[in-house]
Amino acid sequence: HTHTHARTHTHTHTQGSPFLMTALAPSSESPRRARKRPRESLPVQCLVLGHERAVTPQQPTDRPNGCWIPPVVSIARFYELDSEATIASVLASYPSKDDEDAFEVLERLFGVWAPSNVYGNDASCFETTAEHGVPWCGPTSIEEYSTQRAHPDWFADVRATIDGGDLVLLLVERLEGLRDKGNTHYLLVVGYQEVARRCGNVCSLFVKDPMEGNVVLVAALWDRPETELTTRQASGATLDRYGILESTHMKGLGSRLRVRGLTGRPLTATLR
Repeated sequence: HTHTHARTHTHTHTQGSPFLMTALAPSSESPRRARKRPRESLPVQCLVLGHERAVTPQQPTDRPNGCWIPPVVSIARFYELDSEATIASVLASYPSKDDEDAFEVLERLFGVWAPSNVYGNDASCFETTAEHGVPWCGPTSIEEYSTQRAHPDWFADVRATIDGGDLVLLLVERLEGLRDKGNTHYLLVVGYQEVARRCGNVCSLFVKDPMEGNVVLVAALWDRPETELTTRQASGATLDRYGILESTHMKGLGSRLRVRGLTGRPLTATLR
């Protein structure tokens, strides 16, 4: 995969300890004392309502720069801009093999500017976002006491976006691979998970990867050094490691489209 995004990004990772993801070891303390210690909470998990509509076809193998195509299909289907959208129908409008920005393509095809706000660790990359009225809201990660973790403001906005019935699209940078390292890629966020532990909250995302097709993967945040995002198969095996360049939130898009009458069905039809 050799997708190269049109913007120039400078994204660095500060060395630090990984966010602890291992289960708590059994306590050797007395039962009475152990009961006073805070316990790990049950995970808070959420998949966006109607996530199955966000069908993500696998990226075409003959389009090395085509990781933008599946998210366009997914977003168009999810928001019912075109419930029959396919790879072929998108490529019919964009037959060249040039790199494209997924949101610009959506705007050209459907007259809809999807983002509401954007987060990223390098503020200099977002100087032009104001042209579309999309504010840069801050970084996706923070370092505290030499430990890196998801920035609480960013993750709270991811939660609010998903809870409100909308999607998040990540532009990420690959951190490994002889040919792929440094290349950019898209991941569609359809849910989140958060577990409260004594060492702090452990945050993960549920994503769809154009390279994997229409499957929901777990993407752990800072569970290893210098790796902001790690995608895994259902078995727990690692797929890829990424740094997040942009986290673009479509918060409120579904409501705006319904007001404008641009969706294929009213919201009540999706709640069954």
